[in-house]
Amino acid sequence: MTNISSIPVFANPGDILNIQLGGINSSAYTNGAAINDNIQIWNRLRSTSLTTVNNLMYYNSGSTDKTGISVTYHSNMGSTSTMFPSSSLDVKLMKGFAKTTDTVGFFNFSGLTNGTYNIYVYSQAAPNKLQTSHLTVTSNFESKDFTLTNTGNDKLFIENTNWMMKTIVVTDGTLNFSLGTDSYLNGIQIQQITDAVPEPANIVLIGVGGILLFGFQKRDRNEKDIVKR
Repeated sequence: MTNISSIPVFANPGDILNIQLGGINSSAYTNGAAINDNIQIWNRLRSTSLTTVNNLMYYNSGSTDKTGISVTYHSNMGSTSTMFPSSSLDVKLMKGFAKTTDTVGFFNFSGLTNGTYNIYVYSQAAPNKLQTSHLTVTSNFESKDFTLTNTGNDKLFIENTNWMMKTIVVTDGTLNFSLGTDSYLNGIQIQQITDAVPEPANIVLIGVGGILLFGFQKRDRNEKDIVKR
């Protein structure tokens, strides 16, 4: 297993963790993808062996503070041609990819701040190749499925064709990405949008408390009705 460290910053609501997959040395991507056109830092994952990257950088990193966020991943990686024009701010993201064939790939994150996140995924096949890619993102609280189908001929980002966003709640600092068989993945953005949420156990307790309160109120109303009669 390879172990790589980088220089990070602390995360706050609104911060973005950018992940660029595959590509060649000169293809470092610095745009904001579907979120915006601001210059950003992207963490590049290119190893084809089981790898852990510690202290991932956030989009605006420039501090020596440690995020404590790590990713352990395993997938085939590569580079491809793309229909995104060379003048596009986003062409470098779409040139690199993680790819699965007969097996699944995974990207498991730990050390995230508990809260609600927008998850952006980007997937476009090589030109003139019809491709359906599947990705499942799982937290300790819930699971979300992403499916993108395209012919590889799009020249810009098209929502639900070569990129998709869904919201997920993190309650134990982890997010696991499972790339299905015969799937492409160009990049990931993990954007925190709220602070910490209640732990699942607390949510259950709140629900039980509400049910009990409703039961007591209903019984009290019934008893009052009996007295009136």
